[in-house]
Amino acid sequence: MRKQVTTIVILDSGINMKHPCFNGESFPVFSIDSCGKVSKDNCDDEIGHGTAVSFIIYKNLSHANIICFKVFSENSYDNSNLILSLKYIYDNIPCDIINISLGVTYCNNLSALRNICTLLNDRGTVIVSAFDNLGILSYPAAFANVIGVDISNSVNKLFDYEYVENSNVNIRGYNKEQNLPWLDDGYSVVSGASFAAPYVTVQIGKMIDSGITGLENILQRLKINAVAIYKCGAVSPHKRITMNKAIAFPFNKEIHSMARFSNILNVNIVDFFDVKYVGNIKKKISSILGNIYGYDYEIKNYTNIDWESDFDSVILGHTTNLSRVIDINLENYFVDKCIEFGKKIYSFSLLSKDSVKKLDDNNINWFCPCVTSANVPQNTFGKLRKISNPVVAIVGTSQRQGKFTLQLKLKMLFEQSGYIVGMLGTEPSSLLYGADGVYPIGFDSTVEISGYEAIIYVNSLMGEIEDKNPDLIIVGSQSQTVPVTDGWVGFYPIKQHEFLLGCAPDCYILCVNVSDDIKYIERTINYLESIFPSKVICLAVFPFDAANKWSVIGTTKVLVDNEIIKNKIEMIKKQLKKKVYSLGDENSIYKIANECIKYFSEDDK
Repeated sequence: MRKQVTTIVILDSGINMKHPCFNGESFPVFSIDSCGKVSKDNCDDEIGHGTAVSFIIYKNLSHANIICFKVFSENSYDNSNLILSLKYIYDNIPCDIINISLGVTYCNNLSALRNICTLLNDRGTVIVSAFDNLGILSYPAAFANVIGVDISNSVNKLFDYEYVENSNVNIRGYNKEQNLPWLDDGYSVVSGASFAAPYVTVQIGKMIDSGITGLENILQRLKINAVAIYKCGAVSPHKRITMNKAIAFPFNKEIHSMARFSNILNVNIVDFFDVKYVGNIKKKISSILGNIYGYDYEIKNYTNIDWESDFDSVILGHTTNLSRVIDINLENYFVDKCIEFGKKIYSFSLLSKDSVKKLDDNNINWFCPCVTSANVPQNTFGKLRKISNPVVAIVGTSQRQGKFTLQLKLKMLFEQSGYIVGMLGTEPSSLLYGADGVYPIGFDSTVEISGYEAIIYVNSLMGEIEDKNPDLIIVGSQSQTVPVTDGWVGFYPIKQHEFLLGCAPDCYILCVNVSDDIKYIERTINYLESIFPSKVICLAVFPFDAANKWSVIGTTKVLVDNEIIKNKIEMIKKQLKKKVYSLGDENSIYKIANECIKYFSEDDK
């Protein structure tokens, strides 16, 4: 009779108990169907995978009490099987370790999987789970309360491993080929995280045998015994401030959306200010922006700000170009005033080092949505999270097309219809609308990362949004999507490309201009539909053209004749076979929203 010390449950493809490698041993074996019914029928391993994993544990920890659970077969696997199996184990099988040599990349109920893993961990069960072999972030391996096992080509012995700090990956194990028991009486040469994980399970089993229990204690011992340690600091959190009443300056493009949608801001804007040279002073917001969804403020001269009034914060938009035109350093002006009167600052642009020092020295709270390498998750080994929730991306063919406005309108409409909406914005003001994250790559970008770092960071933001379990996620990009032409690096939308790679949208809404060449629009569509298996579900025509304002800084918008818009829409429909709507028609937003609902409803069938 074997001495039963540690109880290990193996969730896999079953087990071939008739294989000679088990020496006639008989383990309890269960199977589970999609309804959660557990039985001892249909437990045979049809693949060989579970047999190989079970053998590694049996061979190296033969005295353990081993229980096998068949959760997948050659022809079927349902994420719910894994969750239901773990729930059954929690309710019915006291155990020390659960070995899961599989990785779930898409999970329609990630919160349920996380919750049951938390319950098991809280009762003292250690979960060891393998990561997906394709490098994709997978679950439950990536959970903080699960020991996630990946592979490393630098590990040369079966029981050797590398330890990783502050990462979704905890252990990187053996990845060379092994000859392991498989179907019938045969063997198969295999490799991968599935067959590295059980060696970690064995070592944890021996720790438990020696009296070491608890996840933290086990992780500490694993760290001590590792052949190499990947050290990294924790991700630096973003600095945030709380605002109640605020004023906003200047009244430029980035501030326009705040004025139009003041009804959905999470801060009370009491006044909007500008410089007199732009020509907005004493004008109502509606006279400049048209339709608004909040209070119709009158724009005031910034020199008339009552700094002793009860507002607590200044929302400071981009001022560099404006400062140059009026020959006044507006950043310095507002920083000095905020210090004098004890006001907070939410800045869209990076503040100078001198400004930051002055604010910090005077204990003035400030915030700028800046992204640096310190904010990027470290030691992910390139693993990205596949987002299960529907992702809609608002993209365009140029700047100044109402993309952010469309994003906000869709968010507002879906929420009014009862949907839970996640939002990732690229405007620095995004957080003021309750967005879940911001990646400010627009004008005067405060994103200081690029390449793989950018993709990893954006993907991590998407993961944080998914964890809130929204019904859909709306993301919005900036400027053009493909190069208008070559010859200048500014034509190349590199940051936009990185952003889309990090978001991996399921579908796109493409904003276009009346003046856009049809071939350019087609090229943009082809590009978007080739990055991922996703679709441009409709186009939205921006009803304005930009016109130069020779007397002052910047550009103004000129409304395009309805007949011209109509002709453009018909041309796009005829030549590109896409649904097209005008952003000048308020009813279009309902039609665009319906296109999203229709697309994902059809996708679910």
